[in-house]
Amino acid sequence: MTPQPKYLSHVYAHKRCGSVVIGDLLYARGGSFGPRTQMDYQLVVIHSGSLTLTLDREILEVPENHGILLSPGHEEYFSFAPDCETHHSWVAVAPSALPLQMRSSIRSEERRVGKSVGKECRSRWSPYH
Repeated sequence: MTPQPKYLSHVYAHKRCGSVVIGDLLYARGGSFGPRTQMDYQLVVIHSGSLTLTLDREILEVPENHGILLSPGHEEYFSFAPDCETHHSWVAVAPSALPLQMRSSIRSEERRVGKSVGKECRSRWSPYH
């Protein structure tokens, strides 16, 4: 069964092109999505608001203007800011669309960090792009 979003306010974009899917969404205060098992490599960027991500029972905070790279095979539950709307974008790529060397490099980095969860990164994306 596919999880249904709770308090999804607006879908700015949702497009599939082969093995790549992009989305640009706005969740109302207290919105959520999941639980689900991640099937793709997915980069999630929080433009405004925040994300509390439960990833394999570990809680990760992703603040405004930050992002996280998610890998296949992990259980996820997304909880968005309880006090304001959360605008986020994402791009998901099927593992089969990535070269084997790139998938191996990502798995190697996950082992080096000691967790096969996600990588947090600061976003340089402007909300006006």
